[in-house]
This record gives sequence, C-alpha cells and structure tokens, in this order.
Amino acid sequence: MNLTPQEFYGISIRQYNKLIEGYEFRNRQEWERTAWQTMALLNIQLERKNKIKSIDELIGPSPKKQKTLKVKSKADFVKELKNLQERMKNAISK
Repeated sequence: MNLTPQEFYGISIRQYNKLIEGYEFRNRQEWERTAWQTMALLNIQLERKNKIKSIDELIGPSPKKQKTLKVKSKADFVKELKNLQERMKNAISK
C-alpha cells in the first residue's frame, strides 16, 4: 500500500481498514478484467456446449455474491483445472 512508517502510525484503524478495502477492491477488479479477457479468448475457440458462461468459473464469485469465505482445497482446485483442460482439449481436437 506504499505507506511510510510515519503515514502508517498517523492513521486510525478505520482509515487503515478503508485502505485495505480499497486495495482489495482494486485487486479484485484487476483479476476480473484478466478473467474476462481470458474467458473471451477461450470462448472463441470452444463449442457452444463447452463455453465458459461466467468469469466466476475462473476466479470464483465476487465477495458481494459470497456470504462466507470458502477456501477451496488443493484437490478441488486441481479438479477444476483438469476439467477446464479437458474442455479445452475437446475443443481443440475437433
């Protein structure tokens, strides 16, 4: 967040929390933009039945849609990645 020690000790906890919220918001926007571009590039090559319908499939639901934080296990992540790779293989082989 590029705070100097003087700035850090000069702000309140509420201000610090707002800085963190802003940082997380900007970070989320950047990931959504990247996911949207990836989705667009992949969907050009995929058949209609294999198309990615939402960026949520790539990065998970936004915090507004997500009531509780669910951390995916490594096994779930690997499973989703293999599913996406399989869909891409099927699209490329046709």
